[in-house]
Amino acid sequence: MAQQPPGGWEQFATKRDLADLEVKTQASFVETQASIVALNAKMDVQFAQLREQLAEQFAEIKERFAAVDTRFAELSDRHSRDVWAFVVATVSICGSVFLAAWQFAPA
Repeated sequence: MAQQPPGGWEQFATKRDLADLEVKTQASFVETQASIVALNAKMDVQFAQLREQLAEQFAEIKERFAAVDTRFAELSDRHSRDVWAFVVATVSICGSVFLAAWQFAPA
């Protein structure tokens, strides 16, 4: 240690330098942790808003599907009535034709 280092003694870290660095590092960690907590809180709020928006949109979609289901049920009932009316009319016409043919058939 009798010889001076090539760059001088000021290039070596002292205990004071290390203590200052520790304080700065801890302050940086505390600041970073506070930023992370704030970011997490902001994200929690945004996710809650997103969940609320999605719930509203899904409720609207459910309402629309309910309306579509109701309309399909109405059309199905109407279609069933139309089919039965067609069957009854067809049977009636066929029966009338059969009876007319039977009446005029040669004996």
